[in-house]
Amino acid sequence: MRVGVPREIKPDEYRVGLTPAAVREYVAHGHEVLVEQGAGGGAGYGDEAYVRAGAKIVPDADAVFSGAEMIVKVKEPQAVEWARLTDKHILFTYLHLAPDPAQTEGLLASGCAAIAYETVTDDNGGLPLLAPMSEVAGRIAVFSAGETLLKHNGGMGLLISGVPGVPPARVCILGGGVVGANAAVMAAGLGAEVVIMERSIPRMRYIDDIFAGRVITRYSTYDSVEEEILKADVVIGAVLTPGAAAPKLVRREHLSKMKPGAVLVDVSIDQGGCFETSKPTTHKNPTYTVDGVVHYCVANMPGAAPAHLVRSPGPRHAAVRTEAGGQGFGRAEDQQASRQGPERAEGRDHPPGGRRGAEQAVQGRLRRLGLKASARSNDEGAGPEGRRLFLCSPLRNNPATIAPTLAVKRQREDAPCATRTSIRGPSRSRAGRSGWAPSASPPSR
Repeated sequence: MRVGVPREIKPDEYRVGLTPAAVREYVAHGHEVLVEQGAGGGAGYGDEAYVRAGAKIVPDADAVFSGAEMIVKVKEPQAVEWARLTDKHILFTYLHLAPDPAQTEGLLASGCAAIAYETVTDDNGGLPLLAPMSEVAGRIAVFSAGETLLKHNGGMGLLISGVPGVPPARVCILGGGVVGANAAVMAAGLGAEVVIMERSIPRMRYIDDIFAGRVITRYSTYDSVEEEILKADVVIGAVLTPGAAAPKLVRREHLSKMKPGAVLVDVSIDQGGCFETSKPTTHKNPTYTVDGVVHYCVANMPGAAPAHLVRSPGPRHAAVRTEAGGQGFGRAEDQQASRQGPERAEGRDHPPGGRRGAEQAVQGRLRRLGLKASARSNDEGAGPEGRRLFLCSPLRNNPATIAPTLAVKRQREDAPCATRTSIRGPSRSRAGRSGWAPSASPPSR
């Protein structure tokens, strides 16, 4: 298979989909890798490093998309990239589709097979492909908050660590998952007073154990959240409902009651944000102020540390991609389906290679990688004729929160049809960043 690595074009995004070491693995497995000129420059990898690893350097993104069958990226495709995707492509990247219906429609229209790293779960309900980015985002959030608190950046002029004789900043972290725990490590290490709001009792016990009482944990309710954010100098939003839009925990009316110059850092912004007044910003222009409260809402916080992050996703990323690339998605489905024989679902007969076989092929592939996906039927809003769509839709029938994990095109040999089936992330919110918080509706099952 031909694997393509385009240069990331989202503002201030310096990461790259594959490192030279990863390229070498693909080449060793018999694949051909096309890398756009300069794609790895932001992460410290020159074109010559990719050539030594066995890649072919091509001049632009058009050459990557036209020449490759599998596209490996970091951030969600931009509008110009949707136009380059076709039904021959498999796309691997972080998608974060819940707050972005335009991207959802663009991917569905392209007919590509789009796999979102952030919705892949393991047997424990964790998010192994999202966790490395969440770890870095949680730590960057504290550094960014400390800088934003300074007076010349619009903050109240407070040092997050305090000094002898002067108390430190009070940091309220909404969510005790991967982002929240890593933010707590940094904030507590700097000497801040740290409070973590969480709804999972086992998670709070775990946090209390690892911090040995150094941070305060509080059960998250409407009252407790409101009480803590009004006392806080910094509020870090670290809430995740996998595959769905983040709940709005801080409302506009709260801001006028908060301390003037307080800082809100919304790590959940890539899922729509957990503050009502959040809107995406960039590393070049990271902040804005509403009612005297400074908002830091950079949508790709980990992109500021590309040299670290290109090493952190680990073998699971490469394993998933290499597995899918080994035979191509369609051929893998055919082989799996032929072993299963005819299937019957919802009163309709499906020949080998039908919907059930495709589900089992994808699930089997994930199981072999130590990952898990559950499936349910949902034929409403089926795709174009002759296309089979595998979607992750935690909030059913809500177009604004549809988060496709896979969109697999497949022609039926007997007659064209269109079905939509969900291959989902966790059936309930888990501590990828946090369990669902007080203003969130329970995710659909």
